[in-house]
Amino acid sequence: MTKLKGAIIGFGNIAQFGHWPSYAASPDVNIVAVMDPAPARQEAANALKPDLHAYGTVDDLFHHETLDFVDICTPPSSHAELALKALEQKCHVLCEKPLTLKISDYQELSKAVAASGRTLFTVHNWKFAPIFQKAFALIREGRIGAVWHVEIFTLRDNVCKGVADGIPSPGLSAPSPDGRGTSAAQGEGLSEDWRTNASVAGGGILVDHGWHSFYLLLNLVNAEPQKILAKMLKDRDHQESLEEAVQTLVQFPEADGYVHLTWRAKMRRNHVIVQGQTGTLLIDDDRILLSAHDGRAREEIEFSSALSAGSHHADWFEALLPNFLAEIKDPAIRGANFKEAGWCLALTAAAYQSNLQGFTEVPVVFPGTRSPQVSLA
Repeated sequence: MTKLKGAIIGFGNIAQFGHWPSYAASPDVNIVAVMDPAPARQEAANALKPDLHAYGTVDDLFHHETLDFVDICTPPSSHAELALKALEQKCHVLCEKPLTLKISDYQELSKAVAASGRTLFTVHNWKFAPIFQKAFALIREGRIGAVWHVEIFTLRDNVCKGVADGIPSPGLSAPSPDGRGTSAAQGEGLSEDWRTNASVAGGGILVDHGWHSFYLLLNLVNAEPQKILAKMLKDRDHQESLEEAVQTLVQFPEADGYVHLTWRAKMRRNHVIVQGQTGTLLIDDDRILLSAHDGRAREEIEFSSALSAGSHHADWFEALLPNFLAEIKDPAIRGANFKEAGWCLALTAAAYQSNLQGFTEVPVVFPGTRSPQVSLA
């Protein structure tokens, strides 16, 4: 069977350490090119595969290569623009989260997906962590009954760093004020702490970890969200900084979910509580505790790796990749991941709006509906 020809756009840490190992071992995929404006990052890619074609711009990449798919691993501000360019080239697209932080971008991407006949798949890799796969299975089996309340805690003691030798390009730089092109920022260096740069990251910890929490919440509750309340904390001495701690409460038709995110913790840890009608499931970083409300059953399941261990999670990407490849091969099964990304965008936008309005309740509206929509500030 002929392997699918792919290219990686943006060869930073997540591409090198999170995605590349799966591609290197895959019998179905052949990565033939990378695009990164930094010579050092091109060299890092060629060190892994000497015959890899390296390009400094996406225009050069698409001019010289005929590809089945691209994998977008750039900072968030460039995701939508790069995905649209790839879809115009009739490429399938795998994109790191967040897919986009603008409702208008999502709507435009939806039209581009339909016009191209290609799939657009966001890397929701936390779903594929073994501990969450087991938790989802236990819930489907009815071990705790219908889920009515979820609490997700993500504690971090710092911001995850990017590569130190990366530089921006028109495909990697900050968006212009109208959100379409690039700004004068493209001449500035893209520092390794780009996640604290609003024009590049698009937001603070809500964007960095909240997107993960939202799609996990959607899968644990298995329903569409209706409303959200959100409160965010910034550096008291620098109010123009991005949010460093977030509390959100999401309302579903028959359940609710609380999400707590922070970069201010004294430790790294992940903690999830799922309460059902007949029992409780606790995900405590590297173990699951399952207990029945009647006290008759208690089960502990341990895992070899904690959720808070590391940042690249190559094994989770390895488990995710077949799902993307399946969507490439079978148009009939496409759409679920793209819809999930739409709900993550809707929750993110509504959370920012709630915080701006002083921790008031805001409706969560799926992109493209006729109801009043919220938008990022």
